[in-house]
Parts: sequence; structure tokens; C-alpha cells
Amino acid sequence: MFDRVARQQEESPHVRFVEWNTVEELRSRIIEILVEELRLPDGMKALSGPDDIAGFDATALGGEAWNDLRFFNPRRGDRPGAAAAAESWQILSPIRSAAGGVPDLNRLIHKRFRKAMLEASRKQGWQRKFPRPMGAEEIVSWR
Repeated sequence: MFDRVARQQEESPHVRFVEWNTVEELRSRIIEILVEELRLPDGMKALSGPDDIAGFDATALGGEAWNDLRFFNPRRGDRPGAAAAAESWQILSPIRSAAGGVPDLNRLIHKRFRKAMLEASRKQGWQRKFPRPMGAEEIVSWR
């Protein structure tokens, strides 16, 4: 698949190749590209910048705002639900582990866009209202 896309003379609407030389450059480029590529259903940019946590939650993760919280609901009526939004995009890495690999990129995205949730899930005792982060990637969820 990579070979077929790489040989095309025109850009693919579904796959984008990005070169990087250092791990720091990769991490910076990933965030920049998410800001550029994530779109609302009407085609408008979803993120106002690299610190737009609410935009990321709504677009990339399918969260719905309610008061100062966001909920990740299942499919409801004609709305596809949070799972469909999260499954609509991917970052592929040629590296499995080490810096720049899949676990590293998951941590990067969680630290950038799930920062408040990570902090809330690390609280101790009665102050923690959410499950602790899971695994090396520190996946956080509302349930």
C-alpha cells in the first residue's frame, strides 16, 4: 500500500507521508499535522492550534460538550458516536518501540491533548474521580 501511494504523482486524499530527521522533529511535526489535518464534517479545521484540547476531544475523539465536561457517547440516532470519530484517523509509524514508535506517539498525543484527564486520573484517594492511566501509553478514559 505504501509503495502504491508513494508512486502516485498526485497527493492522496487519504494518506500523507511526512519525513523527519530527529525524534524531536517527529514529535513537533505530528502535532502540527494533527492541527492541519483534523477536520469537522463541513471541512473546516477542527483545531485552532496545538493546545486546542476541546477541539481535539470533539473532532478526533467524538466528544460532546456538556457544561465544562466532554462525554464520549455511543452511536445515537443518526450521530455516529465517539468510536466512529476515533476510528476515522490513524498515525502510522515505521517504528514499533523506542523513541518515535507507537507507544511514544500515543504518549505524546495523550500528554498534549489529554493532559487535564491525565492529571485528574492521577489524583489520590477520594480526589480521583476517573480510572488511573492504563499501560505504557497512559490511556485515559471516562469510565
